[in-house]
Amino acid sequence: MAKQELVDQVLWGQYRNRIRTRTVRELDPKSGMTPESWQRCDVLQVSTFDLHMAGMVSEFEPVPADLCKIASACFAPEVLEQCCSHDGQLMMLPIITNPTVCYAHRPAFEKAGLALPLAGWSWPTFVETCRTLRASHERPLGLFPVSGLTFEPMMWAHDCDYFDAIGGVSLPRESFHRSMSLLRELLNEQLCVDMYELLHTPWDYLRSGNICLTFMGPDLTRTLGDALPDWSLVPLPHNGSPVTPVVVFGLVVPRGQADTDRIWDLLRDMFADGRFSALGEVSKIFPAHIDGQHRWAGNGVQNANIMRQSLEHSRFLPARKGFMRWVMPVYRILTQVMHGETDIEIARCEIRRLLQESRIHRHDLLAIT
Repeated sequence: MAKQELVDQVLWGQYRNRIRTRTVRELDPKSGMTPESWQRCDVLQVSTFDLHMAGMVSEFEPVPADLCKIASACFAPEVLEQCCSHDGQLMMLPIITNPTVCYAHRPAFEKAGLALPLAGWSWPTFVETCRTLRASHERPLGLFPVSGLTFEPMMWAHDCDYFDAIGGVSLPRESFHRSMSLLRELLNEQLCVDMYELLHTPWDYLRSGNICLTFMGPDLTRTLGDALPDWSLVPLPHNGSPVTPVVVFGLVVPRGQADTDRIWDLLRDMFADGRFSALGEVSKIFPAHIDGQHRWAGNGVQNANIMRQSLEHSRFLPARKGFMRWVMPVYRILTQVMHGETDIEIARCEIRRLLQESRIHRHDLLAIT
């Protein structure tokens, strides 16, 4: 069963016939993110990136005060903050918080005489581990150059971020160069492979054991299939202070519905019935509900508790900073840097220009009440 089908089945349960619910991706891609298309839905499942697209947050109903109180007892404050408009109104009820962790192939570590780094490890130690594993694996590390899985773990570990604490465009020169140089070092020494350049699917390559380290969210716990017992979760490497990229998904109610009270009442019933915490039963996602996080077993993956522990060091991709406007061109440049096709400093300047041009102004992020 596909991931979204699993989520729908567990989350909605007996409520499925009482409500019209869709994900943004299920709507017409040409008109999916428009108020007109949302009227076909009582509840819409979106990411924080969708929520904070320019002008979009004002098209949803603010969460009622009593549900805000319930949510504050069920979800971490930093997660709820991502679900608020710029003026602090809760606009989305979180259901999924997917962190990035490291997957390690235990047989490869055992063969190399290496212990799994369950207490965390530094980036220099990580590189040395890859060099040791290189003796028995052609390229031990598999990297996915997409949101939160490759670039942010390396950049954030080197005190490099897209924006500074007050929202200005950042990318400090020295720290950006250090993080990108590390990435190039891994490729130049043939310690890693870009998983999207393989001739066959990356999942088959992982299941075969040709790769023994990768960064991924909870989805991999089902994708690995019968090979999962050979894999363990371990923390991401860091350079002093652990940082974990996290992506949040949740439920919003489109503005203008004729029976909004009925929709909110149904969501209240779902909280009372434990539907939000029940998402802990779905291996492919990590639930936002705190009780559900403790129930999550990751389809039996070893050290499943690493997923929950990693949220203690969570950092969120900058949804409020126009992420959906600039993510594709920025990642294209970062991938070129990764492969040595673009000068690091030229890339940094171009990314800064793109970030500046794509920023969303504050008034686009306010809720209308």
